[in-house]
Amino acid sequence: MNYLISILLMISFNVFSKESSSYLLDSKKQCFGYDQVPVSSIDSSCVGMIINSNDGLKKPRKVIQLDNGDFYITDMVNWNKGNGILWRFSKGSLKQVFSGLNLPHGLRKGPNGLVYVGESDKIFRFNPNDPNGTKEIVISNLPSDGKHPLSEFLITRDQRILVNLGAPSDQCLNSKGRPVYPCLESDREAALYEYEISDNGKVEFTRILARGLRNSMGIVELESGEIIQFNNGMDFNDEEGPLEEINLIIEDSHYGWPYCYEKNKLNKAYKRSFFNRSVPKINCEKYELPIGLLPAHSAPLDALLYQGEMFPELEGSIIVSLHGYRKYGQRLIHLNLNTQNLRNEHFTNLVFDWNARKGLRPKGAPVGLHVGKLGEIYFIDDKNKTLMVLAKGEKSLYEQKAEVQLLTNYALSSFQKVSNEVLSKHCLSCHSEFLGEDKLVIDRLVESGLVEPGKPLESDLYLRAIGKSSNMAMPPARPDALSDRDKELIRQWILEIK
Repeated sequence: MNYLISILLMISFNVFSKESSSYLLDSKKQCFGYDQVPVSSIDSSCVGMIINSNDGLKKPRKVIQLDNGDFYITDMVNWNKGNGILWRFSKGSLKQVFSGLNLPHGLRKGPNGLVYVGESDKIFRFNPNDPNGTKEIVISNLPSDGKHPLSEFLITRDQRILVNLGAPSDQCLNSKGRPVYPCLESDREAALYEYEISDNGKVEFTRILARGLRNSMGIVELESGEIIQFNNGMDFNDEEGPLEEINLIIEDSHYGWPYCYEKNKLNKAYKRSFFNRSVPKINCEKYELPIGLLPAHSAPLDALLYQGEMFPELEGSIIVSLHGYRKYGQRLIHLNLNTQNLRNEHFTNLVFDWNARKGLRPKGAPVGLHVGKLGEIYFIDDKNKTLMVLAKGEKSLYEQKAEVQLLTNYALSSFQKVSNEVLSKHCLSCHSEFLGEDKLVIDRLVESGLVEPGKPLESDLYLRAIGKSSNMAMPPARPDALSDRDKELIRQWILEIK
C-alpha cells in the first residue's frame, strides 16, 4: 500500500502557548516585548512577532519607523495593480493611510521629514503629519510592465534618488526563446536611474547611472558614499547557478545582463553558433565584474548598512534579506564590504533555520529591513504577512518531536499527469522542489504548505495556478500559460490525497 508520510510536529514543552500565522509563539518568554518566534538567530539574540497574519496585512514589503515609534508599511495586497495599501501601525493596530496603489514596494525617509513611497510606475512623497494634504508625485512614468515591475529606490546622503528599473524579462529572449541582440532592455530598463532633490524640494532626472543590472532590489550606501547593489540573477534551470551578484556601482558602467553573468561567464543563450548567427561573439571582459557573489536563487530583496548600538558586533556590516524559496533563501545575513576589502564573498547567517515545519513555523520569506532607534532590526515576511524584530535577548528553547501519521493515498497516477503535463513544462525552471522521485516531491509539497491534502482551495499551489493567491501567479511570466485542463489536473490530484 502506498502512503503519504506527513510529519505532524507535536511540540512538547511548557513555554509555548499559542499559534499564530502558522508560527508557534512563546508568549511566556518575550523578545523586545513581543512573543518569541521559533527561528534561529545569532548568539544572545531572539526574534519577536510584532504583527502577525491575523492583523490585516496581505502582502507587506517594506517598513520604516517614525520618531514616535509608529511604523509605515507598504502592502502590495496581491500582484494586481490598483489594490495596494500604505499602512500606519500605531499602538498595536493598523490604519490605512493610502489605498488603491499600484504594487507599492519602496519606502524611505527623505529630507525634511517627508516619507517617499514607490509604486510600480511612480514615486510619491508626503508629510506624516498631513498625508492626504501633502501627497505629491515626484517621479512618474516609470516602466511598469514585464517580469520586474516593482520600484525600489535609495535616497543618498547628498539627496539623490537612485531608482531601480528591473529588466522586463529574465534573459531578453523573444517569444520563441531566441536571444534578442542587441538587447535594448539592457540599456534602457535594466538600470539604475538617478534623480536629484534640489534645495527647494524639486525632483529632477539627471542620468542613467549604471546599466545591465537585471533587478536591483537591494541598494545600499556605504559610509564612503559608494553604492552597493545586490543583483537578482537570471533564472537558469540549475539549483546551484547562476550566483547572485554584489556590485560596486561605477557611473556609466554596464554590468553584463543579459549577455554575461558572475565573473566573465557567457550566457549560453548568447553564444554565437551556426544556429545562432544573429548574435556576434561577445567578450564578457568588457563588462564590470561583481565585487562579490551570493548563493544561487537566494534573491536579495533588501539591504542596509547597520549603524546601531544594540549589536556592536554588526557595526558597519551590510544586512541583507534573502527571500528565495530554494535552499539558499529564507534568512537574513550580514557581511562586511569596505574600500579595503571589496572582494569579500563571505557572509554570516543572522536569522536562519527558517524552513517550513508543520505545527512550528512556515518557510520564511523576508523582504524589507529597518534599524530602530535602539539598534533593533525590524524585518517584513511578505508571504506570511508578518512584521518581526531581531533584538538582544535570551532565546526560547524549543524541542521538536515528530509523530508519523500515515495517510492512505498518494494519488500517484494523478500526480504523474500533473508532473508530466504541468510541472515539467511550466515550473521546473524556477522550482527545484518539483524535481525528484514522485513520493519525495509530494512530501516536500505537503510539508512546505504548498499543498493541503484534500483541500485545493487551501493549497497555495492551486491558488497560484488559478491566479487567486496573494502570491505571484504561476508561472509569473505567462500567467495565462496554464490551460483549464492543467488547472483541473492540479485540483483533482489535491482532492484525491487523503
